[in-house]
Amino acid sequence: MQGREEEEGQTSQSRRSGRDDSDPDRKSSAQCSKQDEDLRHEVEIEYYRSGGPGGQKKNKTETAVRMRHIRSGIVVTASERRSRRDNLKIAFARMRLRLEAACKKRKIRRPTTPSRAAQERGIEAKRNRAVLKRSRRKVIAEDEE
Repeated sequence: MQGREEEEGQTSQSRRSGRDDSDPDRKSSAQCSKQDEDLRHEVEIEYYRSGGPGGQKKNKTETAVRMRHIRSGIVVTASERRSRRDNLKIAFARMRLRLEAACKKRKIRRPTTPSRAAQERGIEAKRNRAVLKRSRRKVIAEDEE
């Protein structure tokens, strides 16, 4: 894909910039990028032109990202930014969140029966409602029949 070649070129440029990766704060971001690299093998990435505000730059370049997780079929998109790299980071973050949510175990709902007091309150509420409805009825005169 053409997009992957461009990204590899960008990473080689960032290596040439001489950033110091020995900073402890950088290690956590390096671990995140490693997670992105692992995730990159499990997804299909597609770049496309997005609509909306952003001017000519956004209209003529394919900066929006659509990412599909192959095994689960989860699809996320990111087209908020004018930069492909920013949209790719946003899409990876969204994909990680969606995958975590899909893997999370749901609690089993145990059906419970209402307590005796709750049943009695419900019956009493029905009685009160019935009295209110009876009071709204038309009164039929006995001499009309």
